[in-house]
Amino acid sequence: MKRSLLALFGLLLIFVPACQARGGDPSGAASPAPGASGAPAPKASPAAVLARVNGSDISAGNLEQAVKLFLEKNSQDPRSVPAAQLQDLRRQLLDSLVGSEVLYQASQAAGIRVAEESVSQQLQVLQGKFPSEADFSRYLQEQGLTVEEMRERARRNLATEQLVQREVNSKVTVSDQEISAYYQTNRERMRRPEAVKLSEIFVAADPRAGAEAKSRARQKIESLLKEVRAGKDFGSLARQFSESPDAKDGGDMGFISRNGTLPALSEAAFRLKVGEVSDIVETPYGYHILKATDKRPAGEVALPDVKAQISVLLRQRKEQEAFNAYLARLKAGAKIEILSQTP
Repeated sequence: MKRSLLALFGLLLIFVPACQARGGDPSGAASPAPGASGAPAPKASPAAVLARVNGSDISAGNLEQAVKLFLEKNSQDPRSVPAAQLQDLRRQLLDSLVGSEVLYQASQAAGIRVAEESVSQQLQVLQGKFPSEADFSRYLQEQGLTVEEMRERARRNLATEQLVQREVNSKVTVSDQEISAYYQTNRERMRRPEAVKLSEIFVAADPRAGAEAKSRARQKIESLLKEVRAGKDFGSLARQFSESPDAKDGGDMGFISRNGTLPALSEAAFRLKVGEVSDIVETPYGYHILKATDKRPAGEVALPDVKAQISVLLRQRKEQEAFNAYLARLKAGAKIEILSQTP
């Protein structure tokens, strides 16, 4: 199983009902709320047991909830997914549910217990992704879950994360020799294009807002350009008046290449000398004033400049390999029964 599925396990854990203790009643599985959008109804009853891990059941209801969430996260309309592809997805997600259950059981065997405070924080993070408490409640209803059931799923998720961190990630190391070897092997790829470091002052002008709003935005940017030309500090003006996310950093956009941003911006940027300020540049998003603060020629990137990135890349690869091996060992030691090959 690919390491990338670990992120999915965190989602899938919420689909395994709290009553799923060994010998638990599979009819306790939550089913989608009536009328909720999502994948087509399962062929089997939601209570039907598709797989069993050391006596703990995974039901058709669990699987269909996982399918629904997967399609929603990938912005896919279940009606547009071919039947064969949907069937293949169910098989893969059933295997993922089995893997998540194996991992959770291993966390409990290892004595991992999650503090209630951590569970509450996890729920707060989840709830914070919704515009309001009503939207969060609506989401739970659509998933067929209560707040207490969600707490239990969050607890399972955190326990599994702790297990993987302790048994897999904490044991992975990347040496300087490995980083150097990767750099030498991939030296041809270690090149960067010519780039300009920019700061900007931006005023939004949505064309859908009408001519009057666009005129006000134009007047504002013209006034700001006059202040810049008069010697006012560019960064201070950006922090005070710019409407871009980088305003808090004084408008610092970092380095951009010729192909790294909007054509109008890159064309204006590469005409500037270091320290020079552009005229007003119009893009589909609004008006910009640019200042070139540095230039960097094209060339090979030195090892010290990319050492941190290479280290992260190699660590992720090694963690993936270690996770795959760890999960395979857990599965080999578990009693896994697949009761339906074609859920």
